[in-house]
Amino acid sequence: MIFSAFFAFCRDRFKKLFDKAEESFDKKFGSEINSITDLSELDLDKATPNLEDRELLKKIQLTVKDATQKNLSQAEVIENIKKIGDKAVDLVKKNFPKIKDLFD
Repeated sequence: MIFSAFFAFCRDRFKKLFDKAEESFDKKFGSEINSITDLSELDLDKATPNLEDRELLKKIQLTVKDATQKNLSQAEVIENIKKIGDKAVDLVKKNFPKIKDLFD
């Protein structure tokens, strides 16, 4: 009985801490991550004059949009971008410096 109460207390405490950390993370980096989807064709041209890089950045945009529609956490968005590949990560780091440390 005491163990169950202690376990419930710890579980609730860790959940609150995790939720607070996730909220803080989303506030700090969420708008920057979501700004990836706001790039216009002109912005894409400026950011990536290379056609291959531009197509890769469009793929990153789709990944972020898909994650938003699925209501994934910002950390999951970062993981999905990493799955695209190292070049995608490099492009995000170059064009969105406020979030570059999230990929290390």
